[in-house]
Amino acid sequence: MRILKGIFHFYIHSSFHVALAVVAFLFLRMQEWQLNPDSNLLIFTFLASISGYNFVKYAGVAKLYHYRLTKQLKAIQLFSALVFIAMLYYLFQLQQESLYLLLGLALLNFIYAFPIFKNGKNLRNLSGFKVFVIALVWSSTVVLLPFFEFGIQTDELIYFQFFQQFLFVVALMIPFEIRDFRFDDNSLLTLPQVLGVWETKLVGVLFLVFSLLIAIFIEEINFIFTIIFSMLLGVSIILSKKNQGRYYAAFWVEAIPICALVMNLIFGS
Repeated sequence: MRILKGIFHFYIHSSFHVALAVVAFLFLRMQEWQLNPDSNLLIFTFLASISGYNFVKYAGVAKLYHYRLTKQLKAIQLFSALVFIAMLYYLFQLQQESLYLLLGLALLNFIYAFPIFKNGKNLRNLSGFKVFVIALVWSSTVVLLPFFEFGIQTDELIYFQFFQQFLFVVALMIPFEIRDFRFDDNSLLTLPQVLGVWETKLVGVLFLVFSLLIAIFIEEINFIFTIIFSMLLGVSIILSKKNQGRYYAAFWVEAIPICALVMNLIFGS
């Protein structure tokens, strides 16, 4: 049991779980656009998500509010280094057009982690920015990257799809924002700090509603699954609390896009 617990902790703390969530969103988008799954793109996105998250968490600048990873930190650092090397290989398997977008996202990730502003702050520490920066990176990876990689001619529809994904990811981050309420510095001005916990839950639900309305407007193929898992996320947001279980957000909420993909693959065809 102790071994299984250690594996599970590593799975969560090494960002393996969150990387699967990002890939699940990407796969669902590719399925929505009837694109053949591109293994290079999916593997790169998985590896880049691990590298990006672990860079932010363990670079020595970002603060670890919740977990003491002393016993596993060296293993995670070694794992992250190997993942980064593998990511570089798959990076150069992508189209040149994709590299420009990825360069911009890498720069954004760097600014998010390191204090480059005069007041010694980074993007994560700027008031009100944290959740929206995360949503921007996720949405760019899930919606924009496939367009660059497959050479799809962009039209006005992509802006609606991007905004829909952005709203859904912000809603997905609400349980994390509520969890962090006790730990975040007051200067961050996160949604729970500014609005209050219940008001933040309402904002998250409203974001989901707007996301569903956009899905109706663009006639999304996976609309039924979008409804089901939006409802699941909505319930998760409502049940979120400051003293939530250790893995309520980090595992269960983050698993929603993974479950959406699995269910879609089983019942969607």
